Amino acid sequence: MCIRDRFEAFAPLLSGEAEQRPAPLPANDEQKQTIRRLLSELRVSEEKALERFRAYGAASLDALPAEKAEVIIGKLEAAIAAKAD
Repeated sequence: MCIRDRFEAFAPLLSGEAEQRPAPLPANDEQKQTIRRLLSELRVSEEKALERFRAYGAASLDALPAEKAEVIIGKLEAAIAAKAD
């Protein structure tokens, strides 16, 4: 592949003509309340919670995408269930 071919392959990206992905939907209020409740039940510190949100690419609960919120809710619920056993 010559330089011209490479440039042509990347030209749409550089010019802004490339298809833009829609931004992920943010977590809704119900998801955020559920996460807060579950974190409280597990006595997770705010610092530790923020660390986990960052691991999912969000600086805070408010910046968490809905899809990632569902993953976190599932993990927190599993932790509570395991704790109950």
